[in-house]
Amino acid sequence: MSLPKQELFDRIRRDSWQQQLSIRALSKKYGVHRRLVREALASPVPKPRKQPTRVSPRMEPYKKTVDEWLRAHLEAPRKQRHTAKRIGTRLEEEFGVTLPYTTVRDFVTARHRAIAAEGTPAEGFLPQHFPSSTHPGGGNGFAETISG
Repeated sequence: MSLPKQELFDRIRRDSWQQQLSIRALSKKYGVHRRLVREALASPVPKPRKQPTRVSPRMEPYKKTVDEWLRAHLEAPRKQRHTAKRIGTRLEEEFGVTLPYTTVRDFVTARHRAIAAEGTPAEGFLPQHFPSSTHPGGGNGFAETISG
């Protein structure tokens, strides 16, 4: 039975309460481990999945250098900033190391977002809503003209 985890938790909790089924019986009924049944009975909300932290041993020695390049880009015009491909080429030229494009791209994307978040807040706008009587234009949709 392939159910979303939240729905599975709800069913396990309901069957435990209504039918008074044991942990082992619930485990057998839904085809899950008893540990999951215990988790469902302990909390109505499943724990979020753990995101593994991956390290890139090949990229590690060059992270500080690339980070400096990305920080220097903050002042450069948008069209003059390095792309992930250009950073990979520059690493090859300056350090003689060939790294996979995806490794460089993933690091550059993550660091670019982190550096941007450290800097100025993102620009946005707040819509202005005026009641029709307080709007500078009057509110009836017609302009008043004074001829004299």
